Amino acid sequence: GGGGNAGTVSNIATLVGGAGADSIAFATGVTNASVDLGAGSDSLTLASATNRVTVANTEMVYGDSGNDTIALTGIAAGTVVGGGGMNFVTGNAAADQFVFDQDGAGNATTVMNFSAAKGDKIALDTTGSPAFGANTYDLGGAALIVNTDLADVVNAAARAATTLSNAGKGAFVYEQDSGGLYYSSNGSFASGAVLVGTVTTNGSTPWTFNASSFIQV
Repeated sequence: GGGGNAGTVSNIATLVGGAGADSIAFATGVTNASVDLGAGSDSLTLASATNRVTVANTEMVYGDSGNDTIALTGIAAGTVVGGGGMNFVTGNAAADQFVFDQDGAGNATTVMNFSAAKGDKIALDTTGSPAFGANTYDLGGAALIVNTDLADVVNAAARAATTLSNAGKGAFVYEQDSGGLYYSSNGSFASGAVLVGTVTTNGSTPWTFNASSFIQV
């Protein structure tokens, strides 16, 4: 309705909201579902299952622990939090934010059509924002500074040879040949790192690194 809705729903194929601020959670996984929550500041939380969904006019989309395929449509900017599992996220025509918030093997988000030209951002869960819960990555409160806690390298061999000095705290390295973004809790990538996301411009072509496209959330 126009006053907004909040609730948990199951077995949804199509969901349409109204003019108010809607907050909807799915209790079951969806396949080829369509969600348009309309006007207002809206949020959608997916079930802890495999989900495939197209989403319009929804400002916040939260994945859970399953493998999610999420496609934003329309012209309203959205923020997508991939959550656990192996996730594939496609943005829309607006300036979208893709939140990376996982730090464990087998949990990563692939951005399918990142565009710095339209203002897309890679959002790293570092600031303790209540919207995302506890920090996934510990940068010690530092800003994102190239060659201190953020760097780009040509390939995996170069990543393995990289150590970033951030007072013993975490850091990120982006591999240009694959589009993979890796996190190390101590800045040493020689001793291992976790793939937290992959950034492509068309599903296969790695995005060209630009530090200004990263933000902390």
